[in-house]
Amino acid sequence: MAFRIYQILQGTPVEAESSIVLLPAGESGERGSLRRLVHPDGANFPPIVYYSNPIRTFNFGTDVLRHPITNVQRTLSSSKTVRFEEVLEDVIVSEVWEPIGGLSMPFFMFAFLYEYLNNPPALDPITPDYIIWEPRDETETRFNVEILGLQLGSGTPGKYSVRRWRASGGPFGIGVVDPAGYIDTPTDTMDVRPTSILDQAVTLTMRIISEVD
Repeated sequence: MAFRIYQILQGTPVEAESSIVLLPAGESGERGSLRRLVHPDGANFPPIVYYSNPIRTFNFGTDVLRHPITNVQRTLSSSKTVRFEEVLEDVIVSEVWEPIGGLSMPFFMFAFLYEYLNNPPALDPITPDYIIWEPRDETETRFNVEILGLQLGSGTPGKYSVRRWRASGGPFGIGVVDPAGYIDTPTDTMDVRPTSILDQAVTLTMRIISEVD
C-alpha cells in the first residue's frame, strides 16, 4: 500500500478591513419611473427607455445584492471559517419580463435590447466605455454594466420566438373600431396591437462593473 505524508502548518493570521455597507430599506428612486440603458455611442444607439419595467430582478433590490462566499477549512487543532466578500464587479444582475396577460414586451423594445447586446462598446484597456444601467424606479444610483445575454422563453439562449398577430388583430384588436389587420413592418406604429409581440418571458443578464460617479 502506497501512502504520502503531507505537513500542514498553522498560518499567521491576516487581518482585512472592509467598509460597512447598509442596504437601504426603502426606495431612493422615483416609484413608477421607467428604467433606462445608455450606450456610449449615442449617435448610433440612442438610449433605451424601457417600455415597461421588469416584473422580477435578480441580485438587485434598492442596491446591488452581493453574496459572500464562506468555506470551512481544517487546521492542526480545529477548523476555521474563511469568508470571501463578493466585490461589486462579481455580481450578475438579471431582469425578467414575464408575460402578463399574454404580453411580456412588444418586439420593438426587444429589438433595441438585441442591438445593445450585439454592439458592445469598443474595448479600450486604458479608458474603457461601458453601457450605463439606470434602475430609476429603485435608486438614483447608476451603474456601468456589460450585457451578457438576452433570452426569450425558457429554452436555449439565442432561440428567439416572436409571435406576430395579423388579420384579426389578435387579442389586442378585439372590440376596437380599427383592428390591427395586416402590416408591412413592425415599426409602422408604436401601438402594440398591430405589431409583433413577445408572449414568453424575456431575460436580460448584465454584469455590474462599477457605480457611475
